[in-house]
Amino acid sequence: MSVRMICVIICAGTIGMLAGCGGVERPQMGNVSGVVTLNGTPLEGVSIVFRPTEGGRQSNGLTDRSGHYELKYMENERGASVGMHEVYLSTYISEDDPGGPQPEWIPAAYRGRGKLQHEVKPGKNQINFELIEDAKSRISLQ
Repeated sequence: MSVRMICVIICAGTIGMLAGCGGVERPQMGNVSGVVTLNGTPLEGVSIVFRPTEGGRQSNGLTDRSGHYELKYMENERGASVGMHEVYLSTYISEDDPGGPQPEWIPAAYRGRGKLQHEVKPGKNQINFELIEDAKSRISLQ
């Protein structure tokens, strides 16, 4: 995912937050958590964005050492709105950002608009991302 795409996603989320500050009703929510692995190995530091395909506020998460994540809708509210979502995964951190630089470990087959989609249902949602490295575009996990 390009730096430009990440900026667009962040800006869209910020605009969504500002729009959500009025008296707008909250959508129906589902709790979303899971694990991200690459070739069976948990990935730490994966930024996860669930963006509703019908519009609305996105939810975000970050994987821990065991690859586990839990989405947040707002600072103190867990989950994501019910419905279909485009999902974005990235480990890239620019050298200008805190903690950077960090390379992109997510294979290209899983990055970008429309590559991953998932439905969030009411209640608990366990959504795991079991990524498989493409032999044509091998990456190093060293």
